[in-house]
Amino acid sequence: MNVAGRGDPLTFERCVEVANARLLRVPGKLAFRTALQMLWRLGIVAIPPDAAPYMTGEYIMNTDRLQKFLGTNYEDVIRYTIAEAFADCFKAAVPVAAEQTAETS
Repeated sequence: MNVAGRGDPLTFERCVEVANARLLRVPGKLAFRTALQMLWRLGIVAIPPDAAPYMTGEYIMNTDRLQKFLGTNYEDVIRYTIAEAFADCFKAAVPVAAEQTAETS
């Protein structure tokens, strides 16, 4: 199941900022799709070329039905906002050894 987090949607610009990434603009959707296909074939990106329309358009997931279905349990089930979940993807992982050392100290 593909479900969005709570809260407002993130702009593409905000996603680039949170990811501490560099935005490269290409001249048009065809050029973008071609570049994405090439990078996909070379194994450089994990984004399939079929996702190009979602990256070049403006799609927002409507969670109204999910909120209604979950009712008062919505925030217990969907614990994180979209911004929190996205930012979590880019946090530095703490090595297991460092975690164990911190726990025993």
